[in-house]
Amino acid sequence: MIALAQSNRTHRILAAFSAVLLSSFMVALLCACGVSAPERLEVTSVGDTPRTFRADLGVGTYSIEQANVSFILSDVTTTQLADAAGVFGQLLHVELMWEPKAGKTAVDPAATNLSIRLLVFSGHEMGLYGGGGFGWPTGTAGDAEFGVDIVGSNLSLLASTPAFVDLLSPSQLSGRLRTQHDDAATRQLRRAASQYTSNALKRVQWVGISPPSAEFIAR
Repeated sequence: MIALAQSNRTHRILAAFSAVLLSSFMVALLCACGVSAPERLEVTSVGDTPRTFRADLGVGTYSIEQANVSFILSDVTTTQLADAAGVFGQLLHVELMWEPKAGKTAVDPAATNLSIRLLVFSGHEMGLYGGGGFGWPTGTAGDAEFGVDIVGSNLSLLASTPAFVDLLSPSQLSGRLRTQHDDAATRQLRRAASQYTSNALKRVQWVGISPPSAEFIAR
């Protein structure tokens, strides 16, 4: 009986050690494949004339929604978006739809757990870019600061005003996104951006994705 108990204990220790090794191997494998997020958040076009511009727009905010976490980074304000005058700048909206969990969800940069919208304002012209991506959460939703390391994505022009010049499609967003928790500010700016876009395009246009049906995975 003593020998059996010792054997079971040894098996449990070996199993736990193997799980740690497997987890470390997965992280090392992903890093070895070149999918670690760069420090700088940027959008890079992948067309014939590559262009890169920073999307690191300073401190933003995030909100916890019923089925996702919503991030906003912007160098324009709600006041500017409400003004009829031309606006210059960018607004980035990223939604984390589910958190990758080894053994439970896809752990692959080719998977999609992010919905991305990028608004580019150029005076009285504007373009709305959108696509999907994959990101690793950094921290825990509900913390004072929370974010994602975006390691894979695709973006293309979804809609624009007639004279808008598209210099990005197709493009990729990558880098580290980290914002402060403020539900009210995030929703206010997202609504303002949606209203501005709808007015400019003369049709209802939601900056974020349609309300998802899947429950946000944060376990």
